[in-house]
Amino acid sequence: MAGCALALATDGFDQLIYRWAHILGGVAWIGMLYGFLLVHQQAAAALDSEARRRMVLQVVPRTVFWFQWASLLTWASGAALLAKLYYSSGASPLMYAATSPSSGTHFSWERIGLVLLSMVGAWLVYECGALVAGRHAVPSYLLLCALAVGYGTLLERHFELSQRAILIHLGTLLGTTMAINVWLRVAPALLAQSSALARGQTPDARGLEHAASRSHHNLYLSIPLLLLMVGVHQEALLGARPWQIPVGAMLVLGLLVGWALQRGSALVRGT
Repeated sequence: MAGCALALATDGFDQLIYRWAHILGGVAWIGMLYGFLLVHQQAAAALDSEARRRMVLQVVPRTVFWFQWASLLTWASGAALLAKLYYSSGASPLMYAATSPSSGTHFSWERIGLVLLSMVGAWLVYECGALVAGRHAVPSYLLLCALAVGYGTLLERHFELSQRAILIHLGTLLGTTMAINVWLRVAPALLAQSSALARGQTPDARGLEHAASRSHHNLYLSIPLLLLMVGVHQEALLGARPWQIPVGAMLVLGLLVGWALQRGSALVRGT
C-alpha cells in the first residue's frame, strides 16, 4: 500500500491534492471574509448594543477559527504547489524567460532564496506603511499595489523570470500578505474584542481599526488574486507587454470592486 501511494505521488497525484486543498481552503476563507464584511458587520450595525454584544460573542470566535485555519490551508497548499512546479529538481524549468541565457535550466536555490527574501522585503515595507496609515485602508493598499508591481519588475529585470513565473510570485505575495493579515492583525483584534465584551469591558478601538483596515485590504486583494489564479492560464495575459499594465489594472480593480461591494452591502436591508 505504501509503495502504491508513493508511486501515485511521484506520478503527480500530490499536485492534484495540493490544488484541491488550495481551492477548498480558498473557498472557505474568501467566503467567510465576504460574509463577515458584507453581511455580519452590516447586520451587527443595525442591532442595539446588547444584541450586538451577544451576536459578537457567538459569531466572532467561529469566524476567526475559519479565517485562521482556512487561510493556513490555502497558504500551505499554495506554497507546496509553488515548490512542486517551480522550485523542485523534478519540475519542468519554468522560471527563466525564453530570452534569458539561462532559459531551460533550473533555478538555483540561492536565487530562490533571494526571490523569497525580496518578497519578504516588499511585505515589510507594506506592513510599516499599513501601521502608519492605521484605519485609512486605501493609502496603504495603494502602497502595496506599487510594491507588487515593483517586485514583479525586479523579478523580470534582475532575475530574468518568465512572465508566468512573475505572475505566480505576485499571487504568492498577495496571498501571503492576506494570510499574515489574518494571523497577526485581524484574528487577534477580533478575539480581544470578543474577550473584552465577555468581561463587560470596552474593546480596544485602535486594535479594531487596524483589524478593519487589514480586512478591507484582504477584500481588495482577493479580487486581483483570483484574477491572477485564472489569468495565469490565459495566453492573452501571459503575452501582454508590458505585463505591468494588466496587473496594475487588476490591483486597481480590486479596490474599486471591493469598495462597490462594501457600499452595496450597506444598501441591503433586513426585515
